[in-house]
Amino acid sequence: MDFSQFNAAEQAQMSKAIEQKQLDDFMRLYSGLVERCFNACAQDFTSKALTSNETTCVQNCADKFLKHSERVGARFAEHNAGASRQAVPLTTADSPRTNEPAVIGLALMYNYLSGLR
Repeated sequence: MDFSQFNAAEQAQMSKAIEQKQLDDFMRLYSGLVERCFNACAQDFTSKALTSNETTCVQNCADKFLKHSERVGARFAEHNAGASRQAVPLTTADSPRTNEPAVIGLALMYNYLSGLR
């Protein structure tokens, strides 16, 4: 996104808003993953430790989510590459709105969770 049309204070405010949106999206995605995997995998509440079956289930659940997210990101990139190859200039008002912060948040979550393995 090009913020050159804004003054320094407005650029800083826009950057801060985008960072907050990215953080919110990351936390929403992470919370959704935790909730989904917990509901699918946590079955035995007689111990504070996970059973081996629960551990395997959580690993598979997280792996499936990460693979799905990777595929969605790849398709999104393909879509953007295809759209950028089309040499039809659009005005700002005509530009389709994308959910860039959500995609960036997803990439951040993928990198974070990949590092936990």
